[in-house]
Amino acid sequence: MGLKGRGLLDMDPTKQTFPHRTLSVKLWPPSQSTRLMLVERMTKNLITPSIISRKYGLLSKEEAQEDAKEIEESAFAVADQHYQKEPDGDGSSAVQVYAKESSKLMLEVLKRGPRMKEEGEAVAAEKSAAVHADVFDISGGERAFISADEAEDLLKPLKELGNTYTKICFSNRSFGLDAAGVAVSILSSIKGQLTEVDLSDFVAGRPESEALEVMNIFFGPRGF
Repeated sequence: MGLKGRGLLDMDPTKQTFPHRTLSVKLWPPSQSTRLMLVERMTKNLITPSIISRKYGLLSKEEAQEDAKEIEESAFAVADQHYQKEPDGDGSSAVQVYAKESSKLMLEVLKRGPRMKEEGEAVAAEKSAAVHADVFDISGGERAFISADEAEDLLKPLKELGNTYTKICFSNRSFGLDAAGVAVSILSSIKGQLTEVDLSDFVAGRPESEALEVMNIFFGPRGF
């Protein structure tokens, strides 16, 4: 008994062996609470006045929350896809992708500005288009002589089925004989819907004889 006891006491501790354990550290995926914290942090950043918001507008809290959730979900998807390519890694690179993608998308939202502003501008543009949808105007730019081919191309919208043009402005465009023939043919097809036609200066720069013939094409027996 004594020998056994002495043997245990005399055992060299440096020669003792223990099972080897491998420490595994995983940084991906983040917990749900971590993801929610990121959404909250981004929401706060999106509604905080900044140089960017002064230029593009400040988001409302509701819109910021919605955008923050979309940003987080998108960033998570990109980072998770990255992680799938290196499943044996600790996930640190995926975390970096997650952070970078979140920052990039948040900056895009800040520069986009409030959606309500975008929608308001779109509505205003639609209203403006509706107001001018009945006006066909080719008078812009420098005064120019136009050929038959150019007239055919310029007046193409007037030939579209269902167009709603009621006012036409050809001023500042000088029509020759061939171009006049094209124009009158097209105008005749929609004359029932026209209420106003501005032809001021439409023979400017033409020789008198040609100008008279062009006017006869427009307003003579075969005119529109």
